[in-house]
Amino acid sequence: MKTFLLFDSLGLKNDFILRLVKALADDGLEARLWYKSGSPLAEYFKEKNWLQKKCHQPLNSFWLSLILSPILWLKNLINLLIYKKKFKVESVVCLGWGAKFLVTIPAKLAGLKVVWLELPNFDYNDLGTLTLKFYKSLAGLVSLVCFSLTTKLSLLALGINEDNIALIWPGIEASEFQSQSDLFQNIANRQSNLKGKKYFTLGTVVDFKEPQRIEILMRSVKEAIAIVPNLRLIVIGDGSARQQAQWLSRQLNLESAVWLVGSQADLKKWYANFDIFVVASSMPGLDDFLVVLAAMVNGVPVIAPKGLSLEDCFLGGQAGILLSLSDAEELSATIIKLQQDQALRKSLSNNARRVAKDFFSLDRAKEEFKKVLSSNL
Repeated sequence: MKTFLLFDSLGLKNDFILRLVKALADDGLEARLWYKSGSPLAEYFKEKNWLQKKCHQPLNSFWLSLILSPILWLKNLINLLIYKKKFKVESVVCLGWGAKFLVTIPAKLAGLKVVWLELPNFDYNDLGTLTLKFYKSLAGLVSLVCFSLTTKLSLLALGINEDNIALIWPGIEASEFQSQSDLFQNIANRQSNLKGKKYFTLGTVVDFKEPQRIEILMRSVKEAIAIVPNLRLIVIGDGSARQQAQWLSRQLNLESAVWLVGSQADLKKWYANFDIFVVASSMPGLDDFLVVLAAMVNGVPVIAPKGLSLEDCFLGGQAGILLSLSDAEELSATIIKLQQDQALRKSLSNNARRVAKDFFSLDRAKEEFKKVLSSNL
């Protein structure tokens, strides 16, 4: 059985990477994990009884890390040679700058292929001048997988060779996210004085630990509700800033229109009851792509921020609407237009469902990733 090593130095929740690892395992391509403390991936590897190893991270100081790098690289070279012989590891997949810094050179010395995963919400300017130069020099030795055209263009702007870059759109298993349940309307009918009256429902899924555009979204609801009195906003998600969002809804007198329902284990029961889905993330990541694709599979028109990688999903506006999302008035006007224009909603819905199924399947992403792992670079 072929094996690759996944080194996660981010330690963040990433459902798409986990789904991709599972899909590859189903095809007989197993992974071994090196990880940062707190990595959610470690739990899955533990359940599968796959080998996992907690690893040290580079220091915050670039120069100090560089001074100590020969020791770290030698240690990792020895470990990689052991993995290559004992577990038949053929390639190393790096998630996070720490992983790239620590194993790229040792892996190349060990004769292993190296793949970097470039996340759509990563800002390369955050690396700093010296780190960025080192990043670009190492990038010439590896294959880089990006998940949006915006990220690919950013890499090309850095001077990365296009032959080293593979664009793989994230994907989902459509059946996992589709639902015919009318869960929301059942809850709404029980809890509202407007029982029996159909709501026009905006939905969003957020991580309240990350920067969000919740205030703009709520202010747009405040403006639109004068024209669309049965408008409701459902906010799914938890985190430290959720209390602030609850306070804001009270300040705007939107307690009955804005429902903050916390985390939900079964999101598909909610998607089927949204009339519009709005992306509220200030910097969408891979999991935001999954949320958008899940909405599209259910035929829900999506409003998303322009210039932040999600353009790939919408085929030039045929399958979704892109706005700046920095202006509550523009968002409010778009919500009103979609509520009043049923033909537009239907067109967006049909196109969204088709695009998500035809171009953003997990099986397609898996096959393209396998090609990267087997390429000669």
